Amino acid sequence: MSYHYNPSLDYFIVIIEHMSLTKAANELHVSQQNLSIYLKRLEQNYRIKLFERRPNLQLTEAGQLLKNAALQIHSIYQDVDTQMEHLRSAKQRIRLGCSHGKIDDLMSYLPMSSYQNKFPNVEIKIIESSSLELEKLLILGSIDLYIGNGNTTQPNLDLFLLAKCPYYVTISSHLLKKYWGEDYLHTIAVWEEQGVDLKYFADIPHIACPKGHLRKIIDEYQLAAGFSLRNIAENSNPNLRLQMCKYNLGFTVSENIIPNYREIGLYSFPITTPVMELPLSCVRRKNEQPSAHLAALWKQIQQMNQRECVI
Repeated sequence: MSYHYNPSLDYFIVIIEHMSLTKAANELHVSQQNLSIYLKRLEQNYRIKLFERRPNLQLTEAGQLLKNAALQIHSIYQDVDTQMEHLRSAKQRIRLGCSHGKIDDLMSYLPMSSYQNKFPNVEIKIIESSSLELEKLLILGSIDLYIGNGNTTQPNLDLFLLAKCPYYVTISSHLLKKYWGEDYLHTIAVWEEQGVDLKYFADIPHIACPKGHLRKIIDEYQLAAGFSLRNIAENSNPNLRLQMCKYNLGFTVSENIIPNYREIGLYSFPITTPVMELPLSCVRRKNEQPSAHLAALWKQIQQMNQRECVI
């Protein structure tokens, strides 16, 4: 394909604004002779006459056509300049998802201080949801990365393992005493040392997680072991489930433990059967060229947590 040289039309626009080479030359700070040479070359380029010189400078039909095109081009360039300036001055944004269960611990996985020192104009918007919903949002491009369950099987996602979090049963002292009687203090001591089997809680109301990695493990274990938990409520927010435990509504399973839980009458026991662990990961789209500030955040998260990327 041949390349056709198109001379700048900036001088042409000034000339048609004044319809006078003298006034145009004064505004452009060039000599009238140089401006005449420019016009001659412009007409040679288009191989047609653009101006009538006598008695006064006037546009020909071709000159009028070029005027309309030049003004449109000028308007487009102005619009581009405005948009570029807006991008330069606007804050860059990263949309970061976080699972409900880890929102309280999010800052322990993010190098916010060092990152903001390097990228002071980057705003991080945090979106809280379930890991399943965050995975969907990531695939759709509605978020840039998320921290949550790292068990995704999506081939177009990268996983960087942050931690493996054990699951706990949390239950109130009131329910422990109700179901285990006066021997409940001994039971607590044994469970805190040895952990628990979910079958122990088959007769106690269960505040369940409605879907996802945790629900799948619990359902599979019930089926394999031949028992059923008494699900009385469902909610995907583990902190709300823990609060429901505080009011003696039942027990729940989560990777969270309420700080100073004994002071409010709650006990948490590690689950040994079934073997339960939440692989907590940072997740992003694969085979995509990220922005510099997004790539830097991913790298700093890796460095902070000192683990290798799982792909």
